[in-house]
Amino acid sequence: MTPIEKCKMLYTPQSPRTFEEDMMAHLAHGYFFSTPEYVLMGRPVWSQATQEQINDVWCAFPPELHDAWYVYAFALADDQGLAGLVKKLLRHIPFYLPLIAWERSGHPLTFFSTDKLIQKYALLQLVQD
Repeated sequence: MTPIEKCKMLYTPQSPRTFEEDMMAHLAHGYFFSTPEYVLMGRPVWSQATQEQINDVWCAFPPELHDAWYVYAFALADDQGLAGLVKKLLRHIPFYLPLIAWERSGHPLTFFSTDKLIQKYALLQLVQD
């Protein structure tokens, strides 16, 4: 299954928007990367905003408030687990922000320290090599 197909599977008839609508929002107010290896939709956000504002794909925060990356959707062609996803994400964020946030199904929006993720997954890479 391709990364695009995996992302499209996240959408159901009950979803507030289609994959294509979310893609257009991220092209307008964030970032959309698609390769045969991965798909990433995300945008810079303000971590102190409400969850509703952060989840609103059309909400664009002023650049001076950007302190976190919100990973809206991310899929890899091959199943590398969470560690693989995070390592790939860290290699492809467009610029540094101190926090990275994402939601997993059944879990609330969570913010992580970018520096701690870099440390953790760089160490994991060293152990695996």
